Amino acid sequence: MRKTITAVLAVGFVLGGMFAANALSLQGLGIRPFEPKPPDPNWFVYQLKPGESIEDAVLVVNGTDRDQVVQLLAVDSELTDIGAFGVKGADDQQIGIGKWTQLATTTFSLAAGEGRAVPFTFSVPPDASVGEHSGAIMLQPVTPAQASQTSGVFITTRVG
Repeated sequence: MRKTITAVLAVGFVLGGMFAANALSLQGLGIRPFEPKPPDPNWFVYQLKPGESIEDAVLVVNGTDRDQVVQLLAVDSELTDIGAFGVKGADDQQIGIGKWTQLATTTFSLAAGEGRAVPFTFSVPPDASVGEHSGAIMLQPVTPAQASQTSGVFITTRVG
């Protein structure tokens, strides 16, 4: 009996047929699979056995007119309160996809209009449970810390 693990890594939302040509973007920053593959070019879908690994890459694009510093992170998925696909926060404990995905770099600069392929290695641990596991590779701009007189709360928007 063979054990197979299906891993699903999200890097975008389905937007009709538009995503294949354009990265999903956040204020001009975008991310998508570097080399989209069937069955769905918007997602990474792997069928691996425990102990196996695969190398792939995301394409990060700066579609703005200014240089940007960006951060990538791999995170586990979780269900939202209405049962939809959601992702854990950067500070949450990652026990699946978020832990099994090693990005070649996590924080880097992109010139205006520049795109960069960022390789990653996805490794299934030998003791992984059989079944489907899902998560995401998230992109967010890095902004300098902001001081506030009225609140200690800051909102970070990510796209993945």
